[in-house]
Amino acid sequence: MHRNFGGENMFLNINIERARDGLSVRQLAQKAGMKYDTLLRKLNGDSEFTRAEMIKVQNAFSCRVSLDKLFETEDDPTNKAG
Repeated sequence: MHRNFGGENMFLNINIERARDGLSVRQLAQKAGMKYDTLLRKLNGDSEFTRAEMIKVQNAFSCRVSLDKLFETEDDPTNKAG
């Protein structure tokens, strides 16, 4: 289970895509069909995303980014620097 070590920056690629689309977390939640507080809790690492929720978030970004890339975390052992 992911834990909150860096606030809302746990899923950096989600934040990058949100910025690209000019979306707030609240707007992303609405676009993904999720409750704001649920999405925020999951982005903060307080609870895990279900596969269905991951797909909803991916669909909110028009599936332009793979699930692996979108949900890569800073503490992911497969995340290679550089």
